[in-house]
Amino acid sequence: MSVARSRLLLIEPTRLLANGMPARLNREGMRTLTLPYLAGLTPPEWDIAIQIDALAPVSGLEPADVVALSVLTQRAPRAYQIADHFRSRGTPVILGGAHVTLNPDEAAAHADAIVLGEAEDLWRQVLADATGGGLQPRYRAAGFHSLQNLAAPRFDLIGNNRYYTLLRPVQTTRGCPHRCDFCTVTQIYGKSYRHRPVAEVLEDVRAIRRTSRYIFFVDDNLAADKQYARALFEALIPLDVSWSAQLNLEFAADEELLRLAARSGFQMAVCGIENVSEENLAAVNKSCVNHPSRYRELIGRYRRHSVIVLAGMIIGFENDTEQSIAENVRFMLAEKIPMISLYLLTPFPGTPLFQRLRAEDRLLTTDWSRYDSYTCVYRPKNISPERLTQLYWEACRKITTLPAIARRFLPPPLPRRGSLIPDFLATSLVFTNNLVLFRKDARRQMPPRV
Repeated sequence: MSVARSRLLLIEPTRLLANGMPARLNREGMRTLTLPYLAGLTPPEWDIAIQIDALAPVSGLEPADVVALSVLTQRAPRAYQIADHFRSRGTPVILGGAHVTLNPDEAAAHADAIVLGEAEDLWRQVLADATGGGLQPRYRAAGFHSLQNLAAPRFDLIGNNRYYTLLRPVQTTRGCPHRCDFCTVTQIYGKSYRHRPVAEVLEDVRAIRRTSRYIFFVDDNLAADKQYARALFEALIPLDVSWSAQLNLEFAADEELLRLAARSGFQMAVCGIENVSEENLAAVNKSCVNHPSRYRELIGRYRRHSVIVLAGMIIGFENDTEQSIAENVRFMLAEKIPMISLYLLTPFPGTPLFQRLRAEDRLLTTDWSRYDSYTCVYRPKNISPERLTQLYWEACRKITTLPAIARRFLPPPLPRRGSLIPDFLATSLVFTNNLVLFRKDARRQMPPRV
């Protein structure tokens, strides 16, 4: 007689729109790593299903013996809705992720158990306790994992036909040596910066290479350790991949390392340029990382090595004025940055920025669904929230017109020989995703008064 297998449902919650309805998408931009990796950590005696709420809405009727959700701040209200529903049916619910780690008391009210910190040394025990009826309210990681012998992600549990880009996620490092006031990374990982053995990273890349040559390294700062980055790039050269990553714009200051990265398949640099004001950068502890006087030179270096820059830009800093915002818009229109993701400064809970604004009674809301980086959730010093919102959407319209994009993109960086057609197609998909989806999202969320 066979023993019934336990069923684990892993859910990636969507976010709630301004009308309170869950956001729905026909396609997502890129696959995420968290839930496939958590599935890889799960013992083989479990039957596992992964559900992406934005693509396949959670009904609450899904069969499961245990439900687990990974929670980001802007998705927390929807995560709590889902968790409360399953718990009302008597199904144990486990919550984890960045928002839960930084806001444990809030999350605990919606879960049978919460997991704080990294899951590697906890997950098997959590599941064993769940099946044995001894689930504990809280599980806290005792420290940081070495990142050796990580589980292989279970990408077989998610479909490949619901995503715009060809990129597949791989992790090489965790943490960041910098301590920007608006960033949650150092609040979760402290000053630790750890990296996986290069040989183990290559195993993940080779597994993906069977179906795609396009890799996105999901690290918060891929090249903070130059010696490790050099070893990784050299090892990637024989694999014939095109890869993208998040790293500092200043990475291009080391032209020898940039040249090696380009040889290894470096296609797109996702850089947090943030702002052109030294005062604004200093106010959030980022002036030691970004140097506006060098932006043009460094952007030019990426282009010369056929690397596309996707710039993260932020307006709405505490010291911003209409003039300083206009200066940032002029920069975005003038520089050769093909793709720009523009955000409003958002004080995520758990960060020094959030704590400071809360102490000054300047937060406008703690409805986490509004912490989407498109909504002004605090009172700036020099401009009203309403006017800032208006200037933000005006800036979005200006930088996403076709003439503006053409000026920034043309002439495009030359693809490398031997990968002209596939790189062109992949870049076009990423570019279209960034433009079309952002514009569609902007139109959907734009306040009527703007």
